[in-house]
Amino acid sequence: MKAGVVAAMMFASAAFAPAGAAQSAKPCPSKVEVSAGKKVACGQDVRNFMFRGEAWLSKGAEASLWFHADSSGKGYEVLFHNGPVDGTRKTGSLSHIRNIYRSAVQDEEWFTFVVKVREKNVEVNVWAGGYSMWPCVVRYTEGERPYRLPQYAKMVFSRGDFVFEGRKGKAKFRDVVLTPLKDGVTNADDIFPYADEATDPVIRLQQEDFPVINYHAHAKGGFSPKMAYDKSMVDGINYGIAVNIYGKLVHKGDGGVGRMIETDGEALEYLGQMISAFPCLHGFQGEGRKWTMSFTEKSLAKCDYLFTDSMTVVDRNRQIRLYRPDEMTYNGRAPEEWMEFYVDQIEKILTNEPADIYVNPLYLPRELAPRFDELWTDARVGRVLDVLAKYRIALEINSLSRLPGHRVIRMAKARGIKFTFGTNNQDANIGRLEWALEAVKECGITKEDMWFPSDSIRLSRKPVIYNKIDE
Repeated sequence: MKAGVVAAMMFASAAFAPAGAAQSAKPCPSKVEVSAGKKVACGQDVRNFMFRGEAWLSKGAEASLWFHADSSGKGYEVLFHNGPVDGTRKTGSLSHIRNIYRSAVQDEEWFTFVVKVREKNVEVNVWAGGYSMWPCVVRYTEGERPYRLPQYAKMVFSRGDFVFEGRKGKAKFRDVVLTPLKDGVTNADDIFPYADEATDPVIRLQQEDFPVINYHAHAKGGFSPKMAYDKSMVDGINYGIAVNIYGKLVHKGDGGVGRMIETDGEALEYLGQMISAFPCLHGFQGEGRKWTMSFTEKSLAKCDYLFTDSMTVVDRNRQIRLYRPDEMTYNGRAPEEWMEFYVDQIEKILTNEPADIYVNPLYLPRELAPRFDELWTDARVGRVLDVLAKYRIALEINSLSRLPGHRVIRMAKARGIKFTFGTNNQDANIGRLEWALEAVKECGITKEDMWFPSDSIRLSRKPVIYNKIDE
């Protein structure tokens, strides 16, 4: 038996053992079926518990499990809703508190769910077949001052009943088991400090069902997928982990920072490992200007999204990394002349490389960055935004570099261009999307302005080899 399977089974055994159980499982309906408008109460009055079962949803169905519920409308809601990453909240979400946007399970297939409440901490997990390699897809601890909009004021921990509610289509539940747990029981995994909801911007956006997703996180510099998972559980931010697809490495140090993938086969192997192990979104970064020569739909169709930037350009048949002082050259051009060359390069990149998102947008070399507003005139910005709009490419709001700035964001919004959040972290200091969330407020961005993988048209665009690169 493989070591990973053994470890998963050991975890599952520990996770489902009724340690701390007040008593053996109370009687609870083992089978429940709901459709739109139908509710089924389980008739239990419980504070701490483990609630486990299997669920099946018809195509497009949506249902809920309420806990700590009563006739006054109080209680928390766990959502059951599958389908593509399209901006709707997905199975496992603790509704309006910890919304998640990628479902780990599929419609018309049975899957396992577990909800655990220990005092003011809740964990939710869902998976299809076998054993889950992760303790949960949601972990939330209610603080001393939980922030709630008026309509959600009764979403607080207390005690109460369990209610299944149908919203759309048909949902079936079987092998349902409720195990009450003793008062005072705690979650040993609940060890990380949480933000104060009285001032935290993330919980405010979660309450509004505004998607808080960092698409541009890299596993490098000490930041691992496990760290992204832990931060997601604590911060309530959904993460996309992206790896660089580059092409054949010819010289030592080719490409950007971190792992560089060279072939379709390597890309598919990477995705196979990541998708089975980490409950997050999975992306590719088209690094440099060779990737369109090296990767095909065989691998590009498998990732959730693909982004690229203009931090590498081709000048006189050479790749120039603008962020590398030892490579950056104007080749005799004055700054204004170089900017015209640069805008032309960005137009070519976005026109010929079928990316979903333009990240690190409008980046300038270090010596020109202080002149951003002077050099990035409205006319130049407009040329870039025109290409984004034409090919339905999203514009990243990068929280660490604070690019592309509020002026550009407002111009893009006026054109109907959609946005994503990102950080492009070089190490573990990834932050909590502070500047990006500030831009939401300052620029009037709504959830309708945000991009999702369901908006992608990259597979309808064929890569065009538009550069000659000497190596």
